[in-house]
Amino acid sequence: GGGGGGGGAGWLWRILTLLVGLTAAGVALVKANFAPLTSVGQVATLRNNLGAEKLAFIGLACAGLGVVWLIRGMVIYGLLVSASIIAAGLYAALDLLVARGVVKPELAAKIRPLGVPIGLGCAAIVILNLLLGGRLIVI
Repeated sequence: GGGGGGGGAGWLWRILTLLVGLTAAGVALVKANFAPLTSVGQVATLRNNLGAEKLAFIGLACAGLGVVWLIRGMVIYGLLVSASIIAAGLYAALDLLVARGVVKPELAAKIRPLGVPIGLGCAAIVILNLLLGGRLIVI
């Protein structure tokens, strides 16, 4: 496509990135049992209704989008943004990845305590990306 309307498309892209990033952050934080989030009744209900496997697949979908954005050009979409979405998505899918033999249990045990920082970091990065207009490429 052409370059016309780049401003509007840029905002639309940043909002999409925000939604995917917050979804990845959310499932990572729910997986990590982040108390301020899991104490909200609706979040607990959502977690119970979806179940661990669906949360894992949501995380994998977010991570997959992060990988696609990374491959399409990390300079365009921001290395830090893509990496944070991938990390949060993979964290949410950690148990599934262990069960499928993709991640060793020993490595998973080292990663598990990092769920809250990964989720909060991802949320902060995608919010900053929205506010700063994609200028997070440098960080």
